[in-house]
Amino acid sequence: MQKSAFGSNKLLETLGEIQAKLNSGFAFQAERIAFQTLENYQNTPDAKALLICQISAAYIRQGRFNDSLEILQDIANDGFTDTLEAENQASVLTQSGIAHVLNRDSKKAINFLNK
Repeated sequence: MQKSAFGSNKLLETLGEIQAKLNSGFAFQAERIAFQTLENYQNTPDAKALLICQISAAYIRQGRFNDSLEILQDIANDGFTDTLEAENQASVLTQSGIAHVLNRDSKKAINFLNK
């Protein structure tokens, strides 16, 4: 089954829904929506990055700090982040910094935040 494209308006709507769930304390539901979007639609690198950052944030709200860092591994590298729009690069690097701090790795956090 071929995945359908995910339009920018739908992405913004979905990201807003995810953020609303996070803000309301429904991190598991936010995580589920983000994963479903990743699995069921063709996503641009920028969309993928934003969705993964939201999953990382959901993990943090659940106290799953190691998971929050692991989910970022595929996107928090120079080869991937260099392809992103500047605003989305900042989101990935900031989320990576936060995840490293929560995993007690301040040196790596500083490295991400200094990029």
